[in-house]
Order: sequence, then structure tokens, then C-alpha cells
Amino acid sequence: GLSGAKPDPLTVERLLPEHILNTSRTGLEPIRGVTVSNPEKNAGKLGKDYISYAVVVDGNKKRSLEEKYTSFEDVEKEAKTGSASPDVKSVPQPLPENIGVRRRYSEFVWLRNTLAECFPGLFIPPLPRKQLIGNINPKFVRDRCRGLQVFMARLLRRHPFMFHSAPFKIFVTKLLPGEFALERRKFDRSLSTWSEGQVVEMYKKLFAKEMNIIDGNVPKDPTDLVHFMRTFLLDSKQHMDEVRIRTGKIAQNFEIIAQNTHKMCAALIQVKGGADVDPNFKEHNQGRDELRKRLEKYADQMESASDMHEVLSKDAENEVADIVSMLEIVTRWQKIDKKLQTCLAKPKEAEVLIGLQGLHDLLTKILFHSEIRQYWSSRMSKFDSSHKIFSKKYQKMAEKLMEAWGCRTEDLFRAPSV
Repeated sequence: GLSGAKPDPLTVERLLPEHILNTSRTGLEPIRGVTVSNPEKNAGKLGKDYISYAVVVDGNKKRSLEEKYTSFEDVEKEAKTGSASPDVKSVPQPLPENIGVRRRYSEFVWLRNTLAECFPGLFIPPLPRKQLIGNINPKFVRDRCRGLQVFMARLLRRHPFMFHSAPFKIFVTKLLPGEFALERRKFDRSLSTWSEGQVVEMYKKLFAKEMNIIDGNVPKDPTDLVHFMRTFLLDSKQHMDEVRIRTGKIAQNFEIIAQNTHKMCAALIQVKGGADVDPNFKEHNQGRDELRKRLEKYADQMESASDMHEVLSKDAENEVADIVSMLEIVTRWQKIDKKLQTCLAKPKEAEVLIGLQGLHDLLTKILFHSEIRQYWSSRMSKFDSSHKIFSKKYQKMAEKLMEAWGCRTEDLFRAPSV
């Protein structure tokens, strides 16, 4: 099988690849949206609390999640307006019957890992980062909830067929905790029995209309190309991680400047007390008042600059996560390639070799004719969008700073007087 494990004799039901996309088997109507919201604290084992999230599937939304959310920034925008800012609740909030379940972060991890195993070679969006300490902090929980929402939105937009798969059905079916864990184990055991040939047949049906994938050419020397790609992705990950760290530090420095400027303004206000001693002090203090007002505007812009760089740092963090997801595809391809080379050196059963060769060729086509193109297109589009937004905000901030200090735009281009 794909995982190399032997079939478990305790398997109750053997779900094969040809069953995994059977919508009548999953019992799900066409899905238009999946909402992750309403985080709440739960008592765990050994007194360790954990957070669970409401997952609601909607097949009849007029406006799908795909149309509503296209990026992390879209969710952030709604969150800041108050229309999508989930609070952490200690008291469980009941969900409408048969349309929602509660899942913790580790169960989202299972869903993502299982989908990656069922559909090798396809890009699975990353989950929000894991954090061992402070993972029930309200701000962290709100950010994670939005990240889980983005995960579902990106998955639906990129691979809607996955929402009719057996793992997703298990994930959204209302089961008792013990039953949910049992169903997961049953599916994991069944997954270990899949052969490469069965996965190839599933993909041929799945991509029947994508002739550029099924009938596309396999690049010459794909091993060298994939090795180059892996090196490039690892280098990109290192550089984008550096961008994340540096922009985060810039945000902190702007925040420190804003805080100290506010303190400076507070000190200038206290100087007004001198009017009690000298009747002419108020007139002499007008200069300080003017300076304080300008500094307050300056401090506000420094806070805006801090927020802007914080968003830039988050964008870099998201890109690093996407790079890691692409590296997973590359790593999976390299494992299949290595397994194929081993089989060619020591021939096994013809059926096994044919299935392995077929999967190797198909994953190569998916990688070069679909996933790489989609990845670069998505990354360049997001970079272009983020760059334009960042530039416009910086320009607006510069205009406000000039206004605060009594400057005009035309003054910048005026020739100096002799």
C-alpha cells in the first residue's frame, strides 16, 4: 500500500480509492461553504484544557465560502469590522442538530494528513501554526480560528471534490468522541491497503476532463528537475523566514516609537501647570501645544506603520507555510521515485511494477502540469496584491505625516532658494 503498512485484520470496512469520491456513499449534498467558528474551552485529560471549534457545513448558501474568502487578509478584514471576530467561550454553545460538529486542532491535523495521504501529489493548504505554550490565549485562539476558516476556504476553492471524500465525511459526521476516534482508526487501516494501481485509476476518473494532466508529457530527467525544485523551495523558505523575522522586528520598533512619543506628549501636557505661576506662561506655551499636537499625529502614524509591518510579517509566515506544503508534494514524489528505482533494480510482480510506474508518471504530470503552475500563479498574485496594498498604505501614511508637520506635497519638488 501507499503507507507500506500491512492490512489490519480488524478492519470492519475496506474503503478503496474507487469508493472515496462516491457522493451517494458519503451522503453529502453539493457543498457551498464550511464555517469554522465559536471556539470554546473544554476540560481535557489530566486537567489540561483544550479549545474546540464549531464546524458547520452548508450546502445551500447563496454566496459560497469560495466567493467570500480568498485569502487570510479577507478574513482579517471582516474580523476587524467585528462581523467575524470569534470569542472564546467557556460555556458550550449548542449547535443546530445535524449541521455542525465540534473539532479540536489535532483533529484538523488528522483531516489534512489523511487527505494528503488519499490524494498524493495534490497541494493541501497548510493549517495555522501549532503552538505548545499559550495555545488557549484568547488572541491566539481567535487567530487560529480564522486560520482554520482560511484552510477550509482554500481547500474548497482548490479541491472541492475532497469535500465528498470519506475522510471529510468522518470529520463532519456527528459522532461521540469514542465513535469518531474509532471511525478514524478504521479508515486509517483501510488506507494502508490501497495499491498504487488503485490510486492511478481513481486519479484517471478524477482528472478525466483535465487532459493536459492525463495525456500530458512526462518531462525529461524529472529527478533532476524535482531536486532543483526542492533546493529552490528550501532556499525560499529560509529567505521568507528571514523576511518574517525582520518585518516583525520593524513592527515592534515602530510600536516602541509610538509608545514613547505618547509618553512624551503626556509629559508636555504636564508642563501647562506653569500658567499658575506666570500669567504670560500660556502665551509662551503655545509652541509646546503645537508640538504636542503634531507629535500625537506622528505617534498615530507610527502605530499604523507597526500594524502594516505586522501584516507583512504575517504574509511572510503564510508564504513559508505554503512552501512547506509544496515541499510535502516534492518529498512524496521523491519517495515514489526512489521506490520505483528500487523495484526496477530488483524486479517484483509485474502488477506491482506497472502500478508503481503508473503512479510515478501520473504524479509527475500532476506536479509539472498542475500544482507547480497553480502554486506560482497563486504566490505571484498574492505578492502583487500585497505589494500594491502596502505601497498605497505607506503613501497614505507619508501624506498624513507631511500634514502633521505642516508640509505640502509640492514642497518636496520645489527647487531650493539661493
